[in-house]
Amino acid sequence: MVVAQQSTFYLETWQASKGEQPALSLDRALSTPSRIGGVYTVGSSYNESGGYYDLLVTRYNLGGTIAYQDTFNLPTPGNIIAGAITTNSSLTELFITGTVYNGSANSYDVLTLKYDINGQVDWYSTYNGIGNGYDGGSSLLVDSDTIYVGGAITDTTGLFGALCIKYHDGGTEVWDRTLTPNNRNLAIGTLSKDSPNELMIGVGAEFNNGTHRVGSAVLATSDGSTLSGFSENSQVDLDEITGFAADADQNLYVTGYSDAAGNGDDMVTMMLNDTLGLVWESVYNGPANGDDRPSSLDIDTLGNVYVGGYTTGSNGRDFAVIKYNNSGTQQWAALYDGASHGDDEAKAVVAGKDGQVYATGSVDTLGQKDYHTRILKASDGTTEWSASFNGLHSKDDEATSISLDGEGGLSVLGKNGLSNGSTEYMLVRYAKKQLTIPPGDGAASPALAFTEQRGQLTDTSGTSVEGVRFYSTGSYPPLYVQNDTLSFVTASVDTSSATPDTLHRVDITFFDSKTSLMSAAGLDQLDNYRNYYLGHIPEGRARVGQYGRVAVTDLYDGINLQMFSDKSGIVYYFVIQPGGDPDDIKLDFHGQDSLYLKARNLFVGTSLGDFNLPAPKAFQIDSLGQEVSTAWKPEYSIAGSRVSFSSTGSYDSTKVLVVELRREEVPGSPSQDWITYFGGNDSDVINGSDTDSDGNFYVAGTTFNQVFPEVEGVQVFGSPNFQFVFFTKFKASAALDYMTIFGGGGPENGYDILALDKVYVVGRTLSSDFPATIGIPSLVSQGFISSFSINDGQSISSKVLSASSSETELYAISGQDKSIYVGGQARSGSFSTTSNSSWGYHDSSNSGGRDGLLIGLDSDLNTSWSTHFGGSGEESIQDVVITPDEKLFIAGNTTTMSYSATSCNVPTDSGFPSCQPSGSSQFAFANGNSPALEDDIFIAEFDPEGNLSWATFMGGSLREKLLTSSSIDVNGNNLIILGASEQLSTMQANTGGGFQQSISGRGYFVAEFANRSLVWKTNYGCIEGSPNVLNLYQSIVYGAQGGIYISGVSDCATPVSSMDYCSAPPSGEFALCPPLGGTFYEDNSQGGFELFLTAFATDYTMEFATYFGGNEDEFITSITSIEDVLFLTGFTTSTQSFPVSFPQDSYEQDYNAGGTEGFVGRLNIGALVNSQEIESSAERLTIFPNPATDLLTISLPKDVKSHQREAYIYDMAGKLVMTKVLNHFETEVSIGNLPSGLYQVRVEEFTGRFIKI
Repeated sequence: MVVAQQSTFYLETWQASKGEQPALSLDRALSTPSRIGGVYTVGSSYNESGGYYDLLVTRYNLGGTIAYQDTFNLPTPGNIIAGAITTNSSLTELFITGTVYNGSANSYDVLTLKYDINGQVDWYSTYNGIGNGYDGGSSLLVDSDTIYVGGAITDTTGLFGALCIKYHDGGTEVWDRTLTPNNRNLAIGTLSKDSPNELMIGVGAEFNNGTHRVGSAVLATSDGSTLSGFSENSQVDLDEITGFAADADQNLYVTGYSDAAGNGDDMVTMMLNDTLGLVWESVYNGPANGDDRPSSLDIDTLGNVYVGGYTTGSNGRDFAVIKYNNSGTQQWAALYDGASHGDDEAKAVVAGKDGQVYATGSVDTLGQKDYHTRILKASDGTTEWSASFNGLHSKDDEATSISLDGEGGLSVLGKNGLSNGSTEYMLVRYAKKQLTIPPGDGAASPALAFTEQRGQLTDTSGTSVEGVRFYSTGSYPPLYVQNDTLSFVTASVDTSSATPDTLHRVDITFFDSKTSLMSAAGLDQLDNYRNYYLGHIPEGRARVGQYGRVAVTDLYDGINLQMFSDKSGIVYYFVIQPGGDPDDIKLDFHGQDSLYLKARNLFVGTSLGDFNLPAPKAFQIDSLGQEVSTAWKPEYSIAGSRVSFSSTGSYDSTKVLVVELRREEVPGSPSQDWITYFGGNDSDVINGSDTDSDGNFYVAGTTFNQVFPEVEGVQVFGSPNFQFVFFTKFKASAALDYMTIFGGGGPENGYDILALDKVYVVGRTLSSDFPATIGIPSLVSQGFISSFSINDGQSISSKVLSASSSETELYAISGQDKSIYVGGQARSGSFSTTSNSSWGYHDSSNSGGRDGLLIGLDSDLNTSWSTHFGGSGEESIQDVVITPDEKLFIAGNTTTMSYSATSCNVPTDSGFPSCQPSGSSQFAFANGNSPALEDDIFIAEFDPEGNLSWATFMGGSLREKLLTSSSIDVNGNNLIILGASEQLSTMQANTGGGFQQSISGRGYFVAEFANRSLVWKTNYGCIEGSPNVLNLYQSIVYGAQGGIYISGVSDCATPVSSMDYCSAPPSGEFALCPPLGGTFYEDNSQGGFELFLTAFATDYTMEFATYFGGNEDEFITSITSIEDVLFLTGFTTSTQSFPVSFPQDSYEQDYNAGGTEGFVGRLNIGALVNSQEIESSAERLTIFPNPATDLLTISLPKDVKSHQREAYIYDMAGKLVMTKVLNHFETEVSIGNLPSGLYQVRVEEFTGRFIKI
C-alpha cells in the first residue's frame, strides 16, 4: 500500500522549570530517560531560608506531568552538587552521585543515593576522603544489584586522587579504592566492566604544569584490589580533557584540546586500547585557525566517535559536531553559525540508535543565548531538524544535557537566566511525530497567527492561564487551543470601568479521544514575534512565537487535527491516516446556547451573538502528496451537544482522508499601495508613527487585551482595565517584524513613538504594577517614556514621571542623535522640574490647573532638563518637533487669554509665554474676538540653547484644538500646522493665494509660516453635522519636495462635480482633486466620518484630494512621509468597504475584528506631479479650451525645435487612454469619446492638465 508521504516532526510539547540558583557556579544539571517516555532531572536548588543548595530530583511523565519530585539534603544540610545519574535496566530506579558539604571537619564528601520507583530515597551514603577536603562522585555504573561510583578525593598532600566505591543495591558499601600517585591530580572519567571480575577505570591526570594525560587502572570487582596498576599514556598531552567514554572492550575514547601554536586551540580526539596504547589520534583545526574546543563525546555501537563543541570562525564561535570513524578518520564536520552571528556552542552530543546524532547547546540570538538543538544524519552530518528555545525571561539560556526516550523523542535540559540575575533549570520536551500536511496552503496570515502562551495571557482575575498552549485573537471569535480542548470566546467589552463586561466561552472537547496523549504544538513559525511586559510578568516575555499552524496530535487512532491561519480565517483539517476512522470524530460542545445548521454551516449560539464553523468538505492525498477528489461527502450531524460527521459515498481507504473546514477567501488587491486593518478582537487605536532610515515603519497605540474566562458559558465581570500600550515594527516590505505589548493592571495609553538607535514610546499609565525600571508607578496618572531595542523590540528601560500629587501625561516625542524631547501636560500639584544650564527656559511652577510639560532626556532616559510651559489657564503640549539645526518647536492647546508682559522668557505674571521677534506673526487670543470662549492653539519655538524665540496664539472666538502628535511639521525655516476650529470665520483671515476656501462654522484650517511669519492660511474641509471639535482629528506633514499633505475627517457625502476638481468647492461639497497617475483615489463617501487626504503644492494650489474610508467612521492620528511614500495611521469603526490593499509579502488583515480597529496605510505618491514641475512645464505647454467637450488644442512653445512628437493622455488612474502624433506647434485633438473627468497630457518633458466635460 502506497500512501501520502508523512513528514517527521519534533514537536515542542511541553517545558518545565524547577529550582533557582543565585550562584552561577552551581550549574550542574543532569537528565536521563525514565520509563514510558519519561525523564529524570537532577540539579541543585537554592534553599533561601537555609542559605544552601538542596538536591532537587524530579521525574516527569511522557506528557510533562510530574510523577514525583523530591528535595534532598543531609540532616545537617549543606550544598549539594550532582555529578552523575543513571538508572537500573528497567528505568524505574534512579541512582545519583555527586558531592555534599558535610561540615567543617569533613568539608565536601562523596554523596551517593538511590530513589525507588515511587520517588522515595531508598538509601544514601557519604564518603569522606583521607584528606578531609573536596571529595565528589562523577561517574556511575549499575550492574544488576551492584553500583560502582567513580570520582575524586583530596589526599593528605592536597592533591586529588581517583576514587572508586562499590555498593550493594541496598546501599551497603562493599569496598573503596583510591589511587594517589605523586604530582598528579586524578579523577575518574568513566567506568567500564567487560567481565564479571574486572572493573576498568578511565582516569584524567593533571600535572603541576597544567598538562593533562589519560590513565587507567583495573580493579577486582570482588574486593577492589588492583589487578593492573595505574598507568598513563604519555604520547598525547592535552590542555584539558572534556569528554570520556569507554566501549565494551574497555577501549577508552577521550577528547580535549591543546594549544596549536599560532592556530589557537585545536580539538584533539583519541582512542586508547585496554592497555592504554594509542590506537589513533585526530586533531581538528577549524577553517579560521582560531580556538576550537570540544565539550562532549559519545560513541556508537560501530565505534564511530562524535564530538560536540565549538570552532571559532569569522563571526565568533560556531556550533560544531564532528564525526570520526573507528579508525579515527574524520568523516564530516557539521558547523552552524546562528542568524545573529554570535557565539554558538554544542555542549552535549548523543549518538542515537536510529542513525542520527543529537546535539544541544546554545546559539546567540540578538545578543542573548538560547537553547539550540540539532539532529544530524550520522551518515553525512546533514541537518534533519533543528530548534531553538528562548527561556521565559529572555536572558542567557544554555542547554547542557540531552536524553532520548523510547518513543523517538528527546528532552533537553539546561539552565535559563532569570531577570533577577539568577538561573533555573529548564527542561524542554520534543515529541517525534509523523504528520501529513494537507497541500495547497499558501503563506500563513500574521493577522490570524497563533500566539504561543508563555504566561502573558490572563483570565478575568489577572492570573496567567496555564492550560492554553496557543491562541489566535485575530480570528472571530478568538480561538484558544489547549492540549485536549478548543475554546471560543465572544465578548462585549467597553473602555469604561463603570460598566461590567461580558464574555461567553464555548468549549469543544473530543468524545472518546486519546485525551491523556493529546498534545498541541506549533508548526510553521513565522518571522515576526511579540514581546510582552505586563504587570503580572514585569520581567517580560520576549520573542513570543507566532505560528501559522497548530497541530493537535493523537486525537484518535490515526487522526490528528491541524489548524492553519489562512487569510480567509482559521482552517480546520481533520487528517485521517489509512486505518483511522472518520466516524471516531465526535465534537462535544460546552457552554453554548444553541447549535443549528444553516446552509451546511454549523452555527453556535451564544448570548453575545452566533458564530459558525464552515461547511465541511473532504479530499484525499495521493502518494505524491497531491490533493485528489473523493466521492465521500461529509455533513455535520447534531445530537444534543454532540456534533459528528455523517457522510455519503465512499473513499479510498489506502489514501489519507482530510475533512476540511474552510471559509471562502477574499481576493487580494493588485495595488502596490498597502492599506490594512490592524488589531484584535477588542478595541485598538493607533496614535503615533515614525519611520527609520531603512524605510521600516513603526506604530504605537492602545490595545484592549483579550482575557480568557475561567469557565465555559457566560461570565460577567467588572472591567479590570486590560488596556495596554503596544507598538509594532513593519519592515520596508510592509511585512510584520515584531510587536511589543506592555502595561500593568490599570489602563494605559500609548500616544507617540520615535525610532532612532532605539525605539521610544510615550504615553500615560494608571497602574501601580506598570513595568517601570525608573520611578515608582502608582494609581495616579503618570506620564511614561519607555525605550526598546530597535532590532527585536525587547524592553531596555521604562521611566514613569514622579507622581507626588501631580498627574502627568506625555503626548508627543521627537529626537535626534542621543537627545530626546517629550511634551505633554502636568495637572494640579507640584511636578518637580529639573534645571540645566544647557537649556535656558525653565519654569518650575505650575501657573494653572494644567500646564504644558516639556522634558529633555538622553538616550538612557536620564532627565537633562524639564519645564512647565503655560499661563494661568490650562495648557497641553500636543506635538514636538526638533530640527536638524536643533531648534525645538512645540504646539498645543491653551485657555490662557493674554500674553505675559515678560518677553521671551518665563512669565513673571499669569500671562502666556510671549515672544515676538522682528518680522514674526503673533496673534491675539481668539484673534481679538470678544467674548472669547474656550481654547486657542499655540505655537512656540526654542533656539538650540533652550531660549524661547517665538510664541503665538492661533484661533477664533470659539474652541480650537490640536488632537494629535502629527499636528505640525517643520521644513527648514518653514512650519505648517493643521488644526480644528468651531468658528472658522472668526479666525485669522485666509491669505497667501493658492487654494482658498471660505468656511464660517466648524472645520479645519491649514497654515504655513516662513521665518515665523504667516505666509499662507486657508480654511478647509466640509462638516455638515454638528460634531464636537474633539472628533476632528488631524495630521499634517511636508512631502519630500516641499509639498504639504493633510488629513482629517469629513461627514459631507456630496463631492464636488468634475467641473470643480482641484479648486475650492461650493458650500456643502467636499473638495476632490484626482491624481495624475496611479495614486490612491476614492471619489465617493462611504458613510459616517470619512477621512480625507489632500496634497497642496509649494504654490499652495491643490494637487490631490481624496476620500479614504469605509461604511462607518475613520479618524486620522498620524502622517509620515519618506520620498515618494506616505504613511498614515488611525482607527476606524468601518466593517465594510474599507479600502484594504495588500502588495506581495505585506501584512494582511482585511476585516475589523474588534469594533474599533487601528489601520495602517502606505500610499505611493510618486505619481503626483510636483508643483514646480507643473509650473515650469505649464509656461511652455498650452491646452485650450479647458474645460473642453469635443476638441482641444495642444500648443508647444515657439522656441521648441520642430520635429514630430507624440502626446500621451492619461486618465486620473494613470491609465494611458490616447496617443496623438503632433506634427505642428499647435495640434487639434478629438476627445469626444473620452468620459468626463480630469486628464493629464505629457509631451516628452512637458506636461499639462485638462478637464473633459
